[in-house]
Amino acid sequence: MPSIASWGNGRLITPLSARLSPAKPGYSGRNYEDAWSRSGTAVTFDIISQSRQYIGGVIAPGLGAMTEYLYQRTALLPRIDLSEPTNIIGKSTKEAMLAGAVFGYRGLVRQIVTEIVGKLEGKAHIVATGSYASLIAAKLPELQIVDPDLTLEGLRIIALRNTPL
Repeated sequence: MPSIASWGNGRLITPLSARLSPAKPGYSGRNYEDAWSRSGTAVTFDIISQSRQYIGGVIAPGLGAMTEYLYQRTALLPRIDLSEPTNIIGKSTKEAMLAGAVFGYRGLVRQIVTEIVGKLEGKAHIVATGSYASLIAAKLPELQIVDPDLTLEGLRIIALRNTPL
């Protein structure tokens, strides 16, 4: 198993914050593995066993990073604001980019979640968090729990627990 120091702060804090926050029911059933999907600069999937051991994870480019890359690395593609596309077939460059970004990203997330769940023994809770969690999870029933601010909440709880009164 890799050293915990190699995980990165967000990958450590997200599962921990669900455990620390009493207002987050449903995150840690005793008979479930938890798969955490954090969507930001990168999308990370971290799997925690029923016995609260780190199993492993998956890292892919984040939605914002992918669209920013298209803007920066192509001559004519514009920067887009991410939102729900009105149609899979865009009538303009921006609409086509938005459809490709959001529907394509949902496909990426769906496939990774499907593969992870297929490898786990027993049931799994799938928790989505991060800046694009609500947008991507809106049409993905595989993402059972959506809490965009879970990692930030974990940072807040950790700070409060480590601040002398």
